[in-house]
Amino acid sequence: SRTPVVVTNVADESISSGGHVQSNELQSIAVQAVPGHCCASVGDRIYLFGGTDGESRKCDVYCYSCTRQEWERVMVQRCHGGHVSEPPARSGARSVVYEGIVYIFGGYTKKDGDYFNDTWAFNPLYHTWTMLTAAGDVPSRRTDHSMVLYEGSVYTFGGFDGRNRYNDVSTMELPAHGAFREGSPMARWELVDGPATRAATGQECPSPRFGHSAVVHGSCMYVFGGWDGHDTLNELWEFNFPSGR
Repeated sequence: SRTPVVVTNVADESISSGGHVQSNELQSIAVQAVPGHCCASVGDRIYLFGGTDGESRKCDVYCYSCTRQEWERVMVQRCHGGHVSEPPARSGARSVVYEGIVYIFGGYTKKDGDYFNDTWAFNPLYHTWTMLTAAGDVPSRRTDHSMVLYEGSVYTFGGFDGRNRYNDVSTMELPAHGAFREGSPMARWELVDGPATRAATGQECPSPRFGHSAVVHGSCMYVFGGWDGHDTLNELWEFNFPSGR
């Protein structure tokens, strides 16, 4: 059903870094169907970002309280520089949670261009976004990839940029929570598994794809399904984090 869910008008308060109580206003709004969004849970709350209504991409943040069983729209607050900073509108981004911070990577705004490879961090306590400074082997722009968390690092696999499909694995160690006090932390990426490493080892690997799913169990990432541009896939692949293959 595409019936919108109407939320109540509520307000939330948090303690700023200066010790002052600040009101984070949450607007009463109807939550429309937005395919292509990403979700992450922090405590008893589920945070929803982005997606599309079929006409345009979104950069809104919504919060669902599992305790109160109601939706709220989160009003993004001013960050360290005194201005409101937030990711460009998009769908197809992926998210993880680490030390209470929601991280998103990638996505796109238009099918014929405007694909992203930026990394943003959302602080649910202060309702602020921070864009991480990228360095190292940053993955190319893409959407509909997968992203998982393992021992404090994110791992991305696959994706699509409007022309090319990917099957590379990249990783980035996430910053400690305190790193955000000084502004934009560094996001240093490393290519773990790609064409060059596979040519050297001769290892078998999944075909390039997007729209698949990935989960972590033990010390492995499991990837299932996706679309390779010709066929819908039903393969299950295992990637071992310690060995990098």
